[in-house]
Amino acid sequence: MARRLRALAVGMGFAVLATSLVSLWVLAVFDRLPEQVATHWGITGPDGFAPRSSVWESLGLSLALTLVLGLVFVLTMPANGRSANVSAGITAGLGTFFGLLFGGTVALQASFGADHPLLLHIWWLAPALLLALGVGILAGRVVGTAPPRPPATGIPPRSARMPERDHRRSWQSKVDLHPAVWLILLVPLAIFVIIGVGVGSWILPVVMTAVVAAPLAGVWRWHVIVDAKGLTCRNFLGWPTLRHALAEIEIAESIDFVGAFTYGGPGLRITRKGERLVLRGGPALRVELSDGTDFIVTVQEADVAAKLLNTLIADQRVAVPGAAR
Repeated sequence: MARRLRALAVGMGFAVLATSLVSLWVLAVFDRLPEQVATHWGITGPDGFAPRSSVWESLGLSLALTLVLGLVFVLTMPANGRSANVSAGITAGLGTFFGLLFGGTVALQASFGADHPLLLHIWWLAPALLLALGVGILAGRVVGTAPPRPPATGIPPRSARMPERDHRRSWQSKVDLHPAVWLILLVPLAIFVIIGVGVGSWILPVVMTAVVAAPLAGVWRWHVIVDAKGLTCRNFLGWPTLRHALAEIEIAESIDFVGAFTYGGPGLRITRKGERLVLRGGPALRVELSDGTDFIVTVQEADVAAKLLNTLIADQRVAVPGAAR
């Protein structure tokens, strides 16, 4: 619980700091803002206006929304592992982006004179997103490294292991996103292009497509490795890398089939029960961890990976009497 509270405090702390800096920006240009500022844009331009003083309410709303989402992230993610870092990072990143979205769009309007049309600065969304991402990563690091899981209790007798004639002590495989998943981009891409044509800016579809495509590209290919170090899942970019040492694995098993949308869609998912790396439907490797959570990754030859993990664990430690379940 303490780690969850720390994650929420760090995430909200960065969100408050970012919102405060945006507020200072708005305050510095407040006298140059029009009495009525644009608060909403349609395809043809601004279609919603409010008094300039409403910006303070909007910034307060952004913090309230960030707090609610931060609480949701903290309460729905596991209390251990990297989850606290992730929840703090998401909270800080969203708080930063909301502050720029609610306050930055108003502050930018100070650059327009009475004789100039009010246009939407699409280009600034890209640096806003990058800044929010950077703040989120920094907040995750501030939370600190998660404490190690308790030592596992041994291998239950029911665990499947490698045949005695098979002397392999390492195994690896690659798993990619199913090509059909990229078709998901076609629908939003068409919408983004239509919006871009409507507002007369090519930057809008580029930025919005990048926002949708980046998470898919980031989890496109993974290397899954089983060896004396345990189970390692490494993204082809080198980050993130998911590791589970032999000492924290209770047992490994294979699952005949896990659907691509079983846990909400392809990609890396963090649930209260643990992390799920599902890139396509098919067999999956499941490892039960010593803190009660588990880790699931869809990969071919999951049965071989599970047997090898159990064999390596059995070689490393003596089974605990009464550990059978």
